[in-house]
Amino acid sequence: MFFMMTDTYPNNKSKEVVEAFRKSLADPLPSFLKRVHVLTAFGVGEPGIRNYTIYEVDKGKEHDALAEPQRRMASYFFNIEGFKYQIEPVFTAEEAIPLLGL
Repeated sequence: MFFMMTDTYPNNKSKEVVEAFRKSLADPLPSFLKRVHVLTAFGVGEPGIRNYTIYEVDKGKEHDALAEPQRRMASYFFNIEGFKYQIEPVFTAEEAIPLLGL
């Protein structure tokens, strides 16, 4: 299973977000959660900058894996004005097809 986190922030907060991200790299992720990709899209106007982070989650660790990014994002959310994020489960086609009952 995978989680996709989408975060957005105003262009003028880029330096703060990059500094916070660099600091977060010193705190390794738990072994059941792997950061597969961090992708960035630059925009004009709202919302500004959008990041997509894809995490791969070990089977049976979904609850813990959902809590960990939430814990990490709290410092961004409470300290960087205009920072927003959401986390959602995403599936490979092989995982999704049975869930659709097909």
